Amino acid sequence: MKNEYYRNVGIKDFSFIKYDIDYKDDDFVVIRNLKHMPYNEETIRLDCLIIAFCSNGHMQIELNDKIYNWEKGNLAMILPNTLLKNVQSSEDFIVDIIVFSHNFTRNIFKFQKDLWDIAMYIYSNPIRYADQNKHLTFSLYSQLLNAKIKEESNEYNREIIRHIFYAMFCEILREVNSWIPDNKRAIKNDLKQSDYIFKKFIEKVTADDGTHRSVSYYADLLYYSPKYLSKIVKNVSGKVPLEIIQAHATELIKYKLKNSDMSIKEISNYFKFPNPSFFGKYVKTHLGMSPKKYREMRNQ
Repeated sequence: MKNEYYRNVGIKDFSFIKYDIDYKDDDFVVIRNLKHMPYNEETIRLDCLIIAFCSNGHMQIELNDKIYNWEKGNLAMILPNTLLKNVQSSEDFIVDIIVFSHNFTRNIFKFQKDLWDIAMYIYSNPIRYADQNKHLTFSLYSQLLNAKIKEESNEYNREIIRHIFYAMFCEILREVNSWIPDNKRAIKNDLKQSDYIFKKFIEKVTADDGTHRSVSYYADLLYYSPKYLSKIVKNVSGKVPLEIIQAHATELIKYKLKNSDMSIKEISNYFKFPNPSFFGKYVKTHLGMSPKKYREMRNQ
């Protein structure tokens, strides 16, 4: 099996790509009329948020092991921690792209109850058709940004640009929120303390390497009882914490099975399972097949 690893790509990496960049600072990079997605020959894990509009041509792209067709008129929203690979684009492909730093995204996208709905929707629907009226709205933002970027630099210019980016980002969140079916929304409660606890829980889970898969582990980290943490997570997100923990761990296991040349036993040890047999049962429960079969199927 081919030995393949991903590399982390953040906003600083986009700042130095070999294309004409319209604007860049520590939190934002803007590139218009980009003909090829950067890093299209590598497997990367994003440490930033990408929002991009395809104005011509088409592209096939694999995000978190799912293949998507990105065509003219489609908006792509690709979250931090997304695994991106197998990019194939037509010769006439053109895209406008804005890259938001993970830090900027984290400060807004705090996984509170409303934004959790949006994050989950984007994760499952990273590419979709953009309504033309909404595209006009974003075009107006782009025109304003372009005018400010071209202005002679002054002491207020950078803050003005940052606030335009912030407003554009909020417009996008509002638009995505309107796409979410009512039956996919989390339970709405005014739980400010619960939101904070849930945010810390999500931060701990996403920072983990998949080796901790129990509610009690995260409850101990956050100094709460497993019962209390379970109640908070359920109220805020509509999901039990074990579901979130296992979904994260399963994505990492899938990636190792598909892209590393480690043996099944080595992967089992890597994720700290008691033994390969226990690992096999876990994989079969969550993927519907044995580790060996999943590996063979994904590499045919």
